[in-house]
Amino acid sequence: MKWPGRSADRRVALGAIFNAANEKAVQAFLDNEITFINIYEVVERTFNHFSCSKLTTIEDVFDYDRQARIQAEKVIKSLN
Repeated sequence: MKWPGRSADRRVALGAIFNAANEKAVQAFLDNEITFINIYEVVERTFNHFSCSKLTTIEDVFDYDRQARIQAEKVIKSLN
């Protein structure tokens, strides 16, 4: 999970993806669906799923957030 040196737009998208995946993973851990160690795997696999395009609106950020949450849920289910 490396992101330094990328464009500002891409870093915003990656930040939204990282945050959404982390929130889903931590909640899954708190709900005893995954182990603590699996949090990193959920975030990493979700993060690596995306290749980000240029953001033009705030709706683009919200879309990445929504898509990341869906992908993180798929990763969580694959760990069970």
